[in-house]
Amino acid sequence: MKEDKIIYIAAALKRVRKQMGITQESVAGKGRINRGYLSDLEGDKNNPTIDMMFQVAYGLGIEPYELVRQIQEDNADYPSKIDNMEPKE
Repeated sequence: MKEDKIIYIAAALKRVRKQMGITQESVAGKGRINRGYLSDLEGDKNNPTIDMMFQVAYGLGIEPYELVRQIQEDNADYPSKIDNMEPKE
C-alpha cells in the first residue's frame, strides 16, 4: 500500500508551468533537468530534492520561494496531515 503524501508537488508544478505557457522541454533545458525526470515530477512519480526544486524554479524563470508558495497553496491542509501521522523513527 502506498503511503499517503503530505505535500503534492506535481499539480502545482504542472499548473505553474502551463500558466506560464512554457513547455517541459524549455523548463528542462534551462534548468538542466532531464525532460523525462521533469515529466515524472509532474506525474507525481518522483519527489524532488531541494536542489532539484531550485533547478525547476530556475527552469521556470521564477524564484524558488514562488514555486514553494504555489505548492503550499495547493496543499493548505498539510498541518492536519502532519498532526494525524504516526511518528517515524
